[in-house]
Amino acid sequence: MKNFFRRLFFWDDPAAGAVFGSLLTLVWSFCSANWACVFPDLMDVLRGKPFAGMSGIHLNWMAFWLGILLLQLLVWLYTAFLELRFFFTLDRSRYKIGFAGVLLLAAGWLVVGEYYTGWIGWLVGVAAINILGFNALCIRKNNFYWYILMVAGLLALVPGIAILSNISQIFDCPGPGENPIPVAWRVPVVYFSLACGIGAFFCRLKLLAGAKQKRLRKVWNNGCWVLLGLLGVTYITITLGAIYQQYEVKKTFKALEENFKKPLNARELEKMYYEGRKVDEKFHSELRSLLDSLGRDDLDFSQIYGMFYLEKFPDEFRKEFFTDNAGKIGGFFDKPLPARQRNYVPGNLTFMMLQDLSYMRSAARFFCTQIRFACDEKDYNKMMQAWKRSGNITEYLRHDTSLIAALVLIAVEYLRLDALELMLNSNMLSDKDLLDIQKELQMSAGKLPALNRKSLYCEAVFGWDTAMGVVNGTLRGSNGEVFTEGFKHYRYASPGMWYLFACNGKTLLRFYKAENLCKVGDFKERSFAGILASMLVPVLGSAGERMHDIEMRYKTFNALIEAIKIKRSSGKYPEKLPLAIKDHFSGKMLQYKLGKFEVETNYLIKREKLAGNSNSDDDFFAEADDAKYEIKSRIKKAHGIIIWSIGRNRIDENGFKGRTDNKQGDDISARLVLP
Repeated sequence: MKNFFRRLFFWDDPAAGAVFGSLLTLVWSFCSANWACVFPDLMDVLRGKPFAGMSGIHLNWMAFWLGILLLQLLVWLYTAFLELRFFFTLDRSRYKIGFAGVLLLAAGWLVVGEYYTGWIGWLVGVAAINILGFNALCIRKNNFYWYILMVAGLLALVPGIAILSNISQIFDCPGPGENPIPVAWRVPVVYFSLACGIGAFFCRLKLLAGAKQKRLRKVWNNGCWVLLGLLGVTYITITLGAIYQQYEVKKTFKALEENFKKPLNARELEKMYYEGRKVDEKFHSELRSLLDSLGRDDLDFSQIYGMFYLEKFPDEFRKEFFTDNAGKIGGFFDKPLPARQRNYVPGNLTFMMLQDLSYMRSAARFFCTQIRFACDEKDYNKMMQAWKRSGNITEYLRHDTSLIAALVLIAVEYLRLDALELMLNSNMLSDKDLLDIQKELQMSAGKLPALNRKSLYCEAVFGWDTAMGVVNGTLRGSNGEVFTEGFKHYRYASPGMWYLFACNGKTLLRFYKAENLCKVGDFKERSFAGILASMLVPVLGSAGERMHDIEMRYKTFNALIEAIKIKRSSGKYPEKLPLAIKDHFSGKMLQYKLGKFEVETNYLIKREKLAGNSNSDDDFFAEADDAKYEIKSRIKKAHGIIIWSIGRNRIDENGFKGRTDNKQGDDISARLVLP
């Protein structure tokens, strides 16, 4: 046992121990970092569960990484022991050389390290100071030039580290002082720097051997050859694995294009968006300017015109809807709206501005509030005019090519259906109006599967464009600047990261290969092979459920209109659901009730402005200078007809949707309140 430990710690040959320890640190760090990228995917494949979620596999690769970190710590301690013992066997009168070297390098790094790499520069600087300072002890007359070459090689490593550290900041464009190296030179500089770093490492080994007046080949043992063999096998194996995974990505990409039956690129999105429509930027600029002009000093008017559901609408707000600007706004929506200019440039999709979505939603709120006023005043013409104008907003949003636009469309349709409830309760709609609206609801529900499918396709293009922008270096900001060169340029420097990115790309594409958004579901993959998809995919399942929400709302209103038509033809409302409509969330028929039911109502409370800043979370008009308003909710009983779906929580709340102090629910309903 004693002989074993003497050999393990190179007791009889400290120089050989220092060389072996230095090489072990380098090889183990490289191999462990690369295998840590590959291991999660490898374990999933071996277990036959490529999308494991929170299973035992998740615990396995977490345990693997913890084990890697523990072994890394042990390797460092082992190497530190070997090198310290080696240095303490040297001539102690030379320690002043090492101390002077440390001070000199520390002073130089104050400038060089911070200028090039920020906090990463400090970490690298500390490591270099220790390496160079210790090795200053090894200088002899016959190896002084090796020390100069080692210092030069490590200094040449600095710009490469600076570039790679900025590459890791994917969404941060490096500032002028952070990366002064021109883009065209960065890739060759990185590989040259790495080569210089490797050369500097072998110069260090030469110094260690020379300090004991030995040649490097005399202290180079079989263990060193084993370590180099392990390094070569790891590099070749993982590089070949990365090449194979990249081939798999191409196959999966082609399969996804076959799934959608169209190319997966920005050009195809552009064709879908325009569809022969004219572009009119002046139209949108003037419209937005008019919407922004609606307001007053003490009120955030953009919030007012979403409150058409209040029990009582304050008279001081009503006049805001009948100004000259309010009248001009309506004229913009009397016919189909032109397209706004979009730049569907590869790498630019992620940050493409969709400014028209916000003011289209505001315009929809505006017209729905006009419907509220028209219903209060029994003005049929104004009511129908506002209804048709809001319908043109819906048609405009259906042309858009993003999931965000689909969600805005759903929000606008919810507003319109709330307004439709007011219209039905006003009893001003003719039989023809009811029939036309019923057809519109059926048409809108019929278009949802295509909208769902298109949204999934658009998200696939957006997600893949983001992923490839990071890999290829084509990712652009809102003003068109390229953030940084991509990981693709440096893939041979880190095959493990190359493998990881390829696996993430393949996983991402697999999850987009679905019939619709709901089939994607909530992403539960926790391995590194799915980390990119875990950032881009999770909202898709929820968006699909929201499409089912609006589908059920269309159908509840369709059934409610049918009940009104029966009342007009027979003189009384039906006692049960007039149409056989299945609830998506329960699998049963929609619920129907003729009688009393609970509804949530909202009202404003006006109060004097408090001294200082208010701490109330209920302040509605937070920017108001002269007044504060709070929205309060309460439940009241109503009598009439209610038709409802049980909603996403799959719990029947008797048609109640809302949130008050003592009750909340998510049922999806259409209601007719009778006197």
